[in-house]
This record gives sequence, C-alpha cells and structure tokens, in this order.
Amino acid sequence: METHYDLHDLSADLLCSSLQRILSCHHQLTADLLAHLAEVDARKLYLDHACSSMFNYLVTRLHMSEPTTYKRLEAARTARRFPVIFELVAAGSLHLTGIVLLAPKLTEENHQELLAASVKKSTCSPSAAICQCPFGQAPVDSATPRRVTRGTSLASTCGRDEPSSGTL
Repeated sequence: METHYDLHDLSADLLCSSLQRILSCHHQLTADLLAHLAEVDARKLYLDHACSSMFNYLVTRLHMSEPTTYKRLEAARTARRFPVIFELVAAGSLHLTGIVLLAPKLTEENHQELLAASVKKSTCSPSAAICQCPFGQAPVDSATPRRVTRGTSLASTCGRDEPSSGTL
C-alpha cells in the first residue's frame, strides 16, 4: 500500500529539490511560530488558559515536549528582543540551537556582530566561539562529526538550564 510518505519512486533530482522546498517552508514556519510564541508570551495569554507560565502552557495545553518548548521559547524571547533573528530563521541562516547558545551573550551593542558571525554555522561554531563549548574548537571542516556524551545539554554548558523569563 503506497502512502504519501513512500518516496522510493521519486527520482534523485525530484527528491532533492522537494527536500529543499520543504526545508525552506520549514524555516518560514519556524520563524512564524517564534513570532507567535513571543507575542502570546508578551501578552501573557497563557494566563487565560489557567497556566502559570508560558512554558507550562506549551507543555500542558499544546503538548510540546519540554526540550522542544525550552528551545523554541528561548529563541522566541530572544527574537523578540532582536527582531532580525526572525528574518535569519526564515531565511534558514540561523538555527534554534544557535539562538539558544547566543541568547545569554547578546546585547544591543553586540547582537549584530554575533548574529552575523553565526549565520549558516553548525551548532559547535557558535558554541565554541560564544560559550566555550565543551566540544573544543569548531572543526575546520564543519561536516566533521562530533561526539556528544549522553546527558550533555548545550544550553546548560552556557549556564542556561531553563528559558529566561522576565520582560521582553
């Protein structure tokens, strides 16, 4: 029985172009999601749903996992402070892990420089440069795989165990 997800009959060219198109849509949807999360958080609309925090609202009402909630909420709050992040995410130039790693270091004075330095980088690039990533320096060939030990949280290596709160 063939399904929409059975792709084995697609040519290599069609499969790769389809993947690129879907990924482009994913980047735009991620930016839209971050904008919505940031606005709901800023308006404290989670209180209307009997939730004490945005994190609790996303986990209990929208059924997001805790790690997914943490990363997206931290990215949304950071993007609200520095709106250029929305455009970078939509363009596929900056990923959520990079935003989470950069968030504690971004200021009005340095955000343009740090964000520009992190565009189209792997996870270890911003983390090595910004957070003294425990993985060491970013490899010359960013495609070189890195070994990550179980239980290592990139966010916690930067001193961030839970999403920042407070006013945006």
